[in-house]
Amino acid sequence: MQIAWKDEYDLGIASIDDQHRKIIDIINSLAKSMERDDSSEDVARAVKEMRRYAEDHLLYEERLFDECGYSGTDDHRREHDTFRETIEEFCERAKAHNNPIVAIELLGYLEEWLLEHILVSDRKYVETFKSCGVR
Repeated sequence: MQIAWKDEYDLGIASIDDQHRKIIDIINSLAKSMERDDSSEDVARAVKEMRRYAEDHLLYEERLFDECGYSGTDDHRREHDTFRETIEEFCERAKAHNNPIVAIELLGYLEEWLLEHILVSDRKYVETFKSCGVR
């Protein structure tokens, strides 16, 4: 299943909206690889790209939490840490089992987590970031 960007996903902070769009592109790429029944190496490459880019994005947000004095930092970092742990678990399962079911479960998790994260969690920091000059 492909995720189409919707206006409701926009936070009004271009740097973060662009990163979210890129994450959606990577998720869509992973979904296409799975739909085409690409080799496990292609799927593994997409997962690796997702993990790397998501980590860059999370670190960017966390740096802004500190720079802007965001009051919800602790809760938001815990969400990030849970995401990191879950992605690592999926990667370990994928390596150990080379099973397409793991990739399907990962894709479902990524779609659900990202949309929940954008629509709920990230909205909480928008005003703080904007007042801090983040664009």
